Amino acid sequence: AAHRHLIEAQRQMDREPVMFDWYWRLVLEWGLANLALKSDDVARAEQQVASLLQRAQQTEDGLWLGLAWEAQARLQIQQQQFSAALDSIGRALAVIDGFEMPLADARIHATAARVCESLQIRDRAESHLRLSRTAKSRLADSLPPGPMRANLLSN
Repeated sequence: AAHRHLIEAQRQMDREPVMFDWYWRLVLEWGLANLALKSDDVARAEQQVASLLQRAQQTEDGLWLGLAWEAQARLQIQQQQFSAALDSIGRALAVIDGFEMPLADARIHATAARVCESLQIRDRAESHLRLSRTAKSRLADSLPPGPMRANLLSN
């Protein structure tokens, strides 16, 4: 259902562009890439992640570029291309370095932990996991008590 809704949103944006269209298309591409990564369709995941990365590289928005490189790293983990995933996650980390972006920090450091664990770099994996948890806590602290906050903390 999520895929159907995102495709419909894409069709509507194609018919009737909106203000800050470039930004909303990044959000859309990110959603489609994440859905594709959860599917068993590797070809679609490759296409969606490539599309997200290409669109993010056309902007100077560090959040989306970091998240695009993180999606690329997750794809490479699925394909057991751990050295390539380490390079991609390194790019993501470089993009967010020095910026306060809890959403990106939490996701990127969690994926960095997975990459390092896969490569048996345990000390770095633990460090990234701590950084991910800290970012997630900062993000949760910015939300009022309720289901959204509880869901964030439970994942």
